[in-house]
Amino acid sequence: MYHEIFDFSGFLPSYIDSIGLYDRNSNFVEMTELPLEQQSSRSRPWSVMATVSIADTLLGQSMGYLWIEGEVASVSKAASGHLYFTLKDKKAQLSAVMWSSHVQRSVNIEQGSFVCCYGKLGIYSGSGRFQYYVQQIILAGVGTDARMLAALKKKLQDEGLFDQDRKKPLPFIPTRVGIVTSRVGAALHDIVRIISVRFPVPILVADTLVQGHEAPVQIVRSINKIATHDVDVIILSRGGGSAEELAAFNHEDVVRAIADCKIPVISAVGHETDTSLTDYVADHTASTPSNAAEIVVPVQRDLYALLCREQDRLSSDIKHCFAEARYGLEHRTTQINYAIEKLIHHHSQRLNKQEKNLSGVDPMHRMKRVKARLMQLSQRQTSAMAQKLYDQKTYFLQLASRLDAMNPLDVLDRGYSIVTKKDTVIHQASQLSKGDNISIQVSQGKIEATVRKI
Repeated sequence: MYHEIFDFSGFLPSYIDSIGLYDRNSNFVEMTELPLEQQSSRSRPWSVMATVSIADTLLGQSMGYLWIEGEVASVSKAASGHLYFTLKDKKAQLSAVMWSSHVQRSVNIEQGSFVCCYGKLGIYSGSGRFQYYVQQIILAGVGTDARMLAALKKKLQDEGLFDQDRKKPLPFIPTRVGIVTSRVGAALHDIVRIISVRFPVPILVADTLVQGHEAPVQIVRSINKIATHDVDVIILSRGGGSAEELAAFNHEDVVRAIADCKIPVISAVGHETDTSLTDYVADHTASTPSNAAEIVVPVQRDLYALLCREQDRLSSDIKHCFAEARYGLEHRTTQINYAIEKLIHHHSQRLNKQEKNLSGVDPMHRMKRVKARLMQLSQRQTSAMAQKLYDQKTYFLQLASRLDAMNPLDVLDRGYSIVTKKDTVIHQASQLSKGDNISIQVSQGKIEATVRKI
């Protein structure tokens, strides 16, 4: 199997990290407030832990407890009971956490909820992440993004884009699979690995951004482009992520591109719990990228086992047809023989009766003439019956010969054999190399052999 990768994405954005200021004694200060000898330098650096701890303390002291309102972009609850979620508005987003002790007394929230939270800002030293430690949550309605998404979904649904009768069937065994995803994502590697194991087929990859503002445009361009490259099915995929990271797959242009695509499309976006508008419009939805690979191709060894079972069933059916045909011919021959014997017996009785009737008549000449005539008729009848029996037997032998000629097992009985290598039938010597292990199927068994000379 080979893989082709087309880059339809253009260039990817770069990201820049920033650093803060600190002194050697873990005191956060402005650079201009420190005497020159106390400023951080290459010879007198601060530790990372000290820097993060001071920043966390000063942030909490300077801002105190705050009420912050926003829309819940993503939310998850850990096994420990802690609640992790993201607050956002049109221009920014903020990571938030509520400890399990507060979660037990809090209202339930979900993605798209508009909330007002009470807590304080801080920095988590384990990751250096700026986050909001929430103690209280008040529901304030549904967020703008959630309302817009619901309105878009209803609009597309009313247009019939999600109707079942629009969905195209997937090919049983595709000759080429197209994948629209990021070439550096784990989703692509999972799909390629599973297809290679289950049923290796050629794969064409359209590299594209799968998150960010430019992602919808690139995804649409990649779908339209890859559909012109002789693929039988397209997998639109990316791994799991937050609602913001999966937003491109809720974009109207992406949904309409899938609806207009002439090639069957499988939507494999996020994890099992993630749902996007591409799942509704696609011809088939996979819970994960790995599940999409399992859907798009069957297991090769299962197909081989199925073919073997069908071959055995066909052979059994042929033998059964032969047996029924032979039984039918034998039964018909028995009926013909019985009918001939019955007819001969009937004419014999008639002849005997005529002889008795003639025995009472004095004119011997008439009796002899009648007797001769009866003998002649009897011989003609016997000859006709014999000919009829011969014709029926000849017809039976012709049918038996034709049935035997159709028996695929007779080829092996005539001395032929079937050579296979790893379950592949060998048609030419060029398919083998010296030292190859082969199997030779003959009429009464199978022979395992090794190629010594070509």
